[in-house]
Amino acid sequence: MKNKKLKSKLLIILSIILVFGLVACGKKNDKAEVVNLYGWGGDERVNTWIDKELAVYVKENYNIILNRIPMNIDEILLKLTNEKSSTEKGVIDIIWINGENFHYAKENELLYGPFLDKLENTQRYIDLEGDAANKDFGYPTEGY
Repeated sequence: MKNKKLKSKLLIILSIILVFGLVACGKKNDKAEVVNLYGWGGDERVNTWIDKELAVYVKENYNIILNRIPMNIDEILLKLTNEKSSTEKGVIDIIWINGENFHYAKENELLYGPFLDKLENTQRYIDLEGDAANKDFGYPTEGY
């Protein structure tokens, strides 16, 4: 069970890195871009890694300011639902989501996607035939 949790966390972190690769695949910007990452903030090790490693890396290499916003998943889903019905642009750029919440958001068209095939190094780093890329808690990911 512990190994499965670790595998899930590593997959989430890898997904975040891959998304940043898509966002930042162009040249380094002169003007800093702000990227809002919403998700559960309950793991201090993950929070520290995002804040002290990932945020620093994307700032130094791509001039992206990573704004980590810890929030309860129910609040995030409500925010996504409200933003979908609004005429204004939403503020959530990246979301850390999985399981039934991912399924709910995908089925209700709250997510951008599918995007896996748009990531430059997908085939290099992800086993596209394996369950890790095709299922999330038993739900098909379909490239999201």
